[in-house]
Amino acid sequence: MQINAKMRNRNFTFSILILLTFALSACAAQSGPASTPTPEPITSMPVPSATSTVSPSPIPSPPSTATQQPFYVTTTVWSSDPIVPILAYHQFQEHGLSGATHVRLDDFNSELQNLYNAGYVMVPLGRWLDGDLRVPTGKRPIIFTMDDLFYRNQIRFTSDGTIDPTTGLGASYQFSQAHPDFGFHWALFSNLGDKPYIDPNNPLILAHAIIWSIEHSALVYNHTYTHALLSQTSPDGITWELSANDKDLNHLLDLAGRSDLAAKLGNIFSLPFGKWPRDPLGEGAILDYKNPSGVPLQGILDIDFIYRPRYLFPPYSPEFNRWDIMRMVATVSAVDYFTQNAARVPVAQECKIGPLDQTRIGDSNYLAAQINQAIQRGDCPQGIYATDKFVFRAQASNAELIYTVKNLP
Repeated sequence: MQINAKMRNRNFTFSILILLTFALSACAAQSGPASTPTPEPITSMPVPSATSTVSPSPIPSPPSTATQQPFYVTTTVWSSDPIVPILAYHQFQEHGLSGATHVRLDDFNSELQNLYNAGYVMVPLGRWLDGDLRVPTGKRPIIFTMDDLFYRNQIRFTSDGTIDPTTGLGASYQFSQAHPDFGFHWALFSNLGDKPYIDPNNPLILAHAIIWSIEHSALVYNHTYTHALLSQTSPDGITWELSANDKDLNHLLDLAGRSDLAAKLGNIFSLPFGKWPRDPLGEGAILDYKNPSGVPLQGILDIDFIYRPRYLFPPYSPEFNRWDIMRMVATVSAVDYFTQNAARVPVAQECKIGPLDQTRIGDSNYLAAQINQAIQRGDCPQGIYATDKFVFRAQASNAELIYTVKNLP
């Protein structure tokens, strides 16, 4: 009891000292710099027991001062309806004269350079058929196709696994590496049942060529399994030819463990020999055909010579017929014609539309209104406007949707 009383007295004395210290400090603050005697240090202060810990409240972060960047859409603008030449190659050779089905590699390399100098760039056939009309600014489009795949002079690989530049696709790929803006896009039409490739006992060699092609934007399509003459083939035989070729193609991808590439296989067909079936039921067999992935037919390609020059029109044009797409046999004279008449093919321009509400760029009416405003402000010209989703025809007083991109494989 006496100890407790002493402790209470001691604590009371300590409290009095603390109060006196605060009072003297306050007086010193009011009376200026006058000196104040310093109290004796307290050496026997009791330490209070902690009963709880209170965490300080988090300090809120200041509001962000960063502003969202304006959003624009870059469109390809055509002054008139864009048209595209389509070349149809077959085989390649290192020696001899170039003809309709065999092109000498020296001539082929010169053709690539001349087309590049004329402002052409390769565009994918399937993308154009879907309505995606975007092309780099200042360039004009051209489409490259090749029939009768796979021959060793079309694609082959060196001992280190790189594509051989003494083949058609190899020379084209080498040119694209030296001129990246020219691009590398091919539509390859295969007959997988009518010829061996390298070693018929080792199908993985052919599978490797197919895989390389697909991964490098040389997409593989259908040219019948045996290069059949369809004017002498029954409707059921036509269905079998198309189906057998696609099944073999998918089998080779499965065999190589690359069935994932099947999603990149579209359904475009080129007529062997440029011959149509005589029977309307045969034509129906082609038109009704779906590939193993269920993709409906996207287009039928025919073939002719340059003395009747033809171009591919955009899908919205009345002159576009996806069931009769004419290609020009890639003779030296055909390439010379397209080079010398390059001015017939419009050159792509571009215009940035915006700033836009990014959440509404999938709304064609909204985009049309924004294009119209850009033209009225004088920021953009009149013409055909192409985005990744839509095609508009824009005139001085109105911009209207004329096509929606399909985005099939």
